Amino acid sequence: MFWGEYLGANTLICIITISSMLRRATGKADRMKTVIVLLCASILSCSLNAAQTRPAAGTASWYGEAHRGKPMANGQPFNPDQLTAASWFYPLGTQVRVTAYARSGGSVKPVRSVVVRITDRGPAKHLVRDGRIIDLGHAAFKKLASPQKGLVQVKVRPERKRSA
Repeated sequence: MFWGEYLGANTLICIITISSMLRRATGKADRMKTVIVLLCASILSCSLNAAQTRPAAGTASWYGEAHRGKPMANGQPFNPDQLTAASWFYPLGTQVRVTAYARSGGSVKPVRSVVVRITDRGPAKHLVRDGRIIDLGHAAFKKLASPQKGLVQVKVRPERKRSA
């Protein structure tokens, strides 16, 4: 399995950059400093990935026909009829449960739920800063809400792998 699926793209880029610095380091002290920074980056990466197993709350959107057939981050063509999603927060191939919530008299209650596979990266970074946490394929979004609604409040949590 590819290292990026465990570490995340930004952390992997950081580690590659530090590794190239290590090769250029001339003295023993420079090499030691670089090794320490590389170890710290690895530990930080592991702790960040462990945090990704907790449920995340935010807004879900959807994408559909306009993207049909275009390659996703996993290399496969996008099919809006499949239960797939795009997320920056989970490794490609991860199955997550997305649960839509409705506010009723001050309380929040789960309404509908769907399990999707993370096959792409998204939403756009500027939307993530505004609370968008996942882009669902059209079929997956329809299981939670009407596509005309456009956005829905959700909680996302990884599904546990079932043992055979």
